[in-house]
Parts: sequence; C-alpha cells; structure tokens
Amino acid sequence: MLNSFLSKSLILLCVMILTWSLWGSYSAMTNSLELKGLALSNSFIIEGIFITFLVIFLIAIASRYMNKTVFFISLIVLTLGIRLAWMLSVQTPVKSDFLVMLDAARNIAKGNYEFNQSVYFTTWVYQLGFSFYESVIIRCFGDNIFILKLLNIFYSTGTVIFIYLIGAKVFNELAGRMAAFLYAFYIPNILYSSVLTNQHLATFLFYAAFYLIIKRFAHNKFSWLYIGLLLSLGNLMRPLGPIIIVAVLIYFILQILQPYIKTKDAAELKTRRKQIGKNLVGILATFFIANALINYSFVASGISKYPLSNRDPLWKFVIGFNYETSGSYSSEDASRFMGMPIGEKRAEAEKEVIKERVADKAQLLDLFHIKFLNMWGGTDASTFWSISLTPQEDVPFNKEKLISAAQSYERIIYVSTTILSIIGLICLFLKKQDKYPYTLFLLLIIGYVLIHLLIEIQTRYRFFIFPSFMLLEGFGISVILSYLIARFTKNKPQTKYEEIN
Repeated sequence: MLNSFLSKSLILLCVMILTWSLWGSYSAMTNSLELKGLALSNSFIIEGIFITFLVIFLIAIASRYMNKTVFFISLIVLTLGIRLAWMLSVQTPVKSDFLVMLDAARNIAKGNYEFNQSVYFTTWVYQLGFSFYESVIIRCFGDNIFILKLLNIFYSTGTVIFIYLIGAKVFNELAGRMAAFLYAFYIPNILYSSVLTNQHLATFLFYAAFYLIIKRFAHNKFSWLYIGLLLSLGNLMRPLGPIIIVAVLIYFILQILQPYIKTKDAAELKTRRKQIGKNLVGILATFFIANALINYSFVASGISKYPLSNRDPLWKFVIGFNYETSGSYSSEDASRFMGMPIGEKRAEAEKEVIKERVADKAQLLDLFHIKFLNMWGGTDASTFWSISLTPQEDVPFNKEKLISAAQSYERIIYVSTTILSIIGLICLFLKKQDKYPYTLFLLLIIGYVLIHLLIEIQTRYRFFIFPSFMLLEGFGISVILSYLIARFTKNKPQTKYEEIN
C-alpha cells in the first residue's frame, strides 16, 4: 500500500513536470524562441504534431509484424547509419570546453602534465576523466578526431539498444521498440554525433547500469559489482553520480518496501529483501571505492594535482541564482570570480552573492519559473554546437535553412514526446500493479529537474535524461495502439501492449 502510494505520488509529480514543460515548449515555439525563417503558427504546430503522431503509429503498427531479430538488426543499422552519415557530412570543429579537454588528452598521451596547473583543471578537476579516456584512444589509434567521434556514435547506438531493452523489460516489447526507434531519430541526438562531447559515453554507461538494475539486481549475486563500476565510470566521464546515486538509493528502498503480493511465503519475502539490501550496499561500496581508487591513481601518476572533483561547487549556484541571465552563464559573474584563487576567500564571496540572490523570495520563485521554461521548454542547443559553430564550407547545405528545419523538427518531436509521455503516466497512475520498476526513471526525472532549478542551466544538459522521457513515451504509444486495435477490430491483439511486464 505504501509503495503504491509513493509510486503514484512520483507519477503525479512527473505529470506536473511534463505538463509545465509542454506549456514552456508551446510558448517557445510561438513566442520568444520563434525559429529563424519560419513563423510557427498554431495551425503549423497542430498539423506537425498530427503528422508526427500518424507516422509514429504507422511505424508502431509495422513494428508488430517484425520479429525481435529483424527489429534489433534494423534498429542498429538505422541508428549507426544516420549518425555516421551526419558526422561525415558536417565537419563540426572541436570548440569550447571540448577543445580544452582534447588538448589535455593530447598532452596526457605525450606524458606532459603541465596543463594540470591551468585555472580550468585546478577548478573543474573532474573534466580530466574524459580527457584521460580520450588520451587512451589517442595512444591506441593516433591523434584522430574521426576515431573519437566514431566511438561516440557506437556509444550512442549502445544507448539506443539499452533503451529498447529497458523499455521491453519495464513495460512491454512495443514500448521498448518505440522508445528506442524514436530516440534513434531524435534530432538533437543525431546532431551531437558530430560534436566531440563526453555525454555520449557517460549516458551509455549510466543506462547500461540502469538496465542491470532493472534486469538482474535481484537475480545475480555479482550484479552489484557491475552496476557500481558502470556508475563510477559514467561519473568519471560526466559527474552526475550524486543525483543518480540518490535516485538509485530511493529506488532500492522502495523495492525493499514492496510487499510482493504474489509471494505468500514470508521467509521467501525476507530473503528477497535481504538480497536487495545487500545489493544496494554493494553498489554504493563499489561506486565510492572505485571513485577513491581513480582519484588516487590520477594524483599519484601526476596527471592531476587534486582529486577529480569540482573545487568550486558554489559557482554553479552563483550562476543558477542569477536572475539577470535567468540561470544561464554570466560573463559578469565570470569576470568577478574567475580571477580569484580557489579557497576560502572566493567561497565566502560566492556565498554572499548567493545569499543576496535568494533573499527576495518572490523574485526567486519567478526565477525558478523562468529557468524551468527555458530548460525544459526551450529549443535544444544541438544546432548551435553542431551547425552554427561549423564553417559553411564544411556543411553541405545552407546553414540557416538547415538550422531552421532541424529546430522545427526538434520542437514538434519534443512536444509530441511530452504529450505521449503524459498519456503513458496517466495510464500508469490508473493501472493496478504489483511491481513498479519504472519508478527508477521517475526518480531520475524528478531529481534532475529539481537540481536544475538551483544550478546553471543549458538545454544541452537535457541529453542525459531524455532517454527516460522516451521510455514513458514508448509506453504511451503502446497503450494507445492497444486501445485502437481493440476498438476498431473484432479480435483483440495477441499481445496486450498496454500491460506492464
């Protein structure tokens, strides 16, 4: 009873989040974030969403006639093909933080560690994790950006596969298929294939861990080891570990509280809960021990002067509470604080600024509202990182038209995903269930949304969490399709796609 109440509470929170996001997306399309070269009228939006829904359901119906092997191979070929084609067509240069990390990787490969004295790597030391990974690839294959980007395409394809496996396990086969297929063709994920970002590998590792949690955490006595290592390696690539660990911790506690109605044997129930508890302890121990060993190795080898952490954690909050920039990067704040050495004096100055910015509660609430709409309703930044930064001669199409088309497609797909996810959540809320494996992804969504009310926002930060939205969308599609088949055909479908595994 308690588990059901908590799960339904999480569902309601996610419905509220997605509804708010839907409003933000609509506002972005029609008002402040009007796309270049295209006025998005209400009729255009409605027609675009209708066509998108029609295509989605035609694909879903066609998918019913594919066996698992054919679908799996088709999914891999399509995912790899479209990303490889984009990467080869658009020669996106390495810019910004990604260039700093790549230059560090080149130095690590040469055994030159002087870069670790720079302000960048003495402040945001955790960025060395991805630089070290790149240095390993450079040592093995030479200084070849193509190889690094190609590997990112493989990781992106791997993430698509895990979305399919998770969706099929948590919900049903069609839900997994549709979630994976739609993510494979989600425009920001494709555009980022030409960008040398750490998000591809990190997301792949995290969702591999999530799959093991869903699939094997209570069945394999060594699963905790693999999960802990994957989470630790993912955190090494991109420091999302704290948010994820909290979500995993709450998820396992909910699993322990779960009564397992189908299990009448009290001894069996006790044994299962004990096993879940042991696995949780094992995951946490592995994660923190692995992190400690990695930190020790980096410092002992001379690659880093400090453990792989953020030595200025308050900076993200300074930016996040900046009302003038709506929680986005502030060059004024950078000029004010970046010249100060890391230490107590800088930390105290940042604390004072944060206190000033949160003092006006009405303004703070307004800031949260604006940040949420910008973060979860704004146009994705993938066109900027992939196309805008690329010279026209390295893009085989007119850049402005390409950006406009990509943003239009992204907005319509994003809104469609939000609507279908809300439908999926409502069905989950109304359906009687014995198990709640999807709560892990609800916790991730809620935690990720809440933390970005406090810290700096960029729409490219949605990259990690969007697969979780796709999983909910896949379930929404399976529910609607099952209803339509039952409503308009005499015979019910052999597979009840609305059911949860």
